[in-house]
Amino acid sequence: MAFLSSIAGSHVVFAAYGAVCLHHWTERAVRLQSGAIECTLCLELFRRLSVPASPVSEECQRRVHERRSTAVKEIAVLWSMILDVFLVSLLAALACGFELPTLGGMALLVSLSTGRMIIKSLGDLHDLSPDRLDRDMTVVSALVFTATFGMPRELMAGCYMARIMCFSFANSKLGNKVNVMLAPCYVLSHWLSSSTNAPLESLIFYCLNEIVAVALMILVVTNLETKETDLAMATLELEAKVQEV
Repeated sequence: MAFLSSIAGSHVVFAAYGAVCLHHWTERAVRLQSGAIECTLCLELFRRLSVPASPVSEECQRRVHERRSTAVKEIAVLWSMILDVFLVSLLAALACGFELPTLGGMALLVSLSTGRMIIKSLGDLHDLSPDRLDRDMTVVSALVFTATFGMPRELMAGCYMARIMCFSFANSKLGNKVNVMLAPCYVLSHWLSSSTNAPLESLIFYCLNEIVAVALMILVVTNLETKETDLAMATLELEAKVQEV
């Protein structure tokens, strides 16, 4: 009876998904004009992501970097404190009998401690160059990936937020390339950290999860950089008009 009820439940879920998808795509087919507008907006977005951005002045780039450097120094204090609290929490969990894989536990420890030192050093620097910021954020992003081998799956949400945080301070083109390159590695990390008898469907869902996550990260990082650049350009234009007056 339990087997039959599970089959019936799966059919109900499948029928519900089918009905919802049919409704949405039928609505798109009926509203052709709206669909054309959506296609235009999507094409414009892809064009912005693929076509190199218009060149900006050195002063504008300097203003953007100054804002990022200030934000990094402010956030580095809190970020390093959060990592310290997290390490102490893991130590307390291990003392209470919480188990981590030997290799994975060491990978998590090394990644967290090294990342904490890099972030703290960024906060202590008085003169933070754009190249140094891009390099260190790339290294921290790689350390975030290394930490996933020993990180419980329940904490992966924080890992993905850290990936977004890393490249919100770096060049968006560099961040997008690194995230795309690390995507297969994250899928492999998820698969290796899953149980030995995990079904093949888990690997498919890991791939889908990474595709959605990387796509959203690209959109978020690119949008942040665009807004920062637009704000710096508007500030320079306003200052020029004030000087004219």
